[in-house]
Amino acid sequence: MGLFYGAKSHKGNDPTLFNGFPGTLEIKHAIPGRIRFFAPSLVQLSKGKELLEERMQAIEGIEQVKVNTISGSIVVLYREEKIEKILILGIIIKLLGLENKLQTKEVPLVRKEIRKWNEALSYSLYEKTRGLLDVKAALSLVFLFYGIKGLFFSTEIAKANPYSLLYWAYRSLVLEADHQ
Repeated sequence: MGLFYGAKSHKGNDPTLFNGFPGTLEIKHAIPGRIRFFAPSLVQLSKGKELLEERMQAIEGIEQVKVNTISGSIVVLYREEKIEKILILGIIIKLLGLENKLQTKEVPLVRKEIRKWNEALSYSLYEKTRGLLDVKAALSLVFLFYGIKGLFFSTEIAKANPYSLLYWAYRSLVLEADHQ
């Protein structure tokens, strides 16, 4: 029972338990001989429920599998002496085809939205300048301008370090060109 972090055991929360893969395949409850998973990909899935149940029950050590496509829940009754919990998790991942989803890194919603805004603004600036600038080039030129201005014409110490501004301009202009 000490394998699944975050899953609720019959004695409450055990901090040594494995929680699964949030958003892909989560372990919601685990007691000896019974484990309940939540798989968002199963919600409202019209086909495959019976196939998943049949294939899992054909595995030695798994006694019964109940799939609920309304809630995305998978309840597995198993014999502890015959099969490991981690193997059950792996079987479900394989049967649902979730391997690729586990390998891709999820991007937070805010970052996705910022990326969309940046693309829209960049496209607008590119169109307005007839292909002369995009947001990255404009920002790099601003860094370059303030870096040179701060390096040669400023005596104030409290402003941004001109070397940092020059470095940011270099990174965004020169290194970006290498990636294209």
